[in-house]
Amino acid sequence: MVDKFRILVVEDESAIRENIVKKLKEAHAGFEVVAEAHNGAAALEKLKSTAVDLLVTDIRMSVMDGLELVESVYYHYPEMKMMIISGYNEFEYARQALHFGVSEFLLKPVNSSELRNALCHIHDRLSEDNVEAYAYLNGIPEKEARVQLAESAAEYYRSNYLKHPSLEQVAERLRVSPAYLGRAFKDQFQVSPSKYLFDLIMNQAKKILKERPDLMVKEISSLLGYDDQCYFSRAFKKITGLSPLEYKERADLN
Repeated sequence: MVDKFRILVVEDESAIRENIVKKLKEAHAGFEVVAEAHNGAAALEKLKSTAVDLLVTDIRMSVMDGLELVESVYYHYPEMKMMIISGYNEFEYARQALHFGVSEFLLKPVNSSELRNALCHIHDRLSEDNVEAYAYLNGIPEKEARVQLAESAAEYYRSNYLKHPSLEQVAERLRVSPAYLGRAFKDQFQVSPSKYLFDLIMNQAKKILKERPDLMVKEISSLLGYDDQCYFSRAFKKITGLSPLEYKERADLN
């Protein structure tokens, strides 16, 4: 699974809708806006032909308002997550929204930090849903699905360690949240993903230093994806107690 989670944005004012879409794109790399609609009725039409993981909607709109929309989605697309972005801070709206499964209720104008936090919460829940669905479809326990997720991440690190992939990049590729992947990975390997990646790189450094005495430390550093030779040397010495040059000289003696 390499796709991002898909968002449908529903807002009747085009300028505000464009601004919300822009902020959503900036707030979290694990989502993409795949469709837009100007009212609830148009949104339901979009859902007939577009796969969506997260509905982001306004409340007050013509034809069909946001509360009618989330009620319909709640019954017809129960797996979909929902967020309301409204200019009306009214308890009754929030109460009804919660009743129909809306997990996030933000006020206009949208605060970027609050939006990012809300998307992180939703991303975590979607990640868990993904693992549960994978487990169900493959007839395996959820614990085993978490193991397979961690193994997939480890395999990706082993194949791409020279690119120094971040946890966020690997999580996006596997379509889970970084936090969820980090927990699953540490449960399986007893080390964090960053430590696992670091060890892969340093083990390869040791191998090259032993097998290629003709290469300079600067060349080895570059081969391993480090632009800064000094940074590489410090990192290497931190785990071996020797500089790369000292390690190579000792390997030559043996």
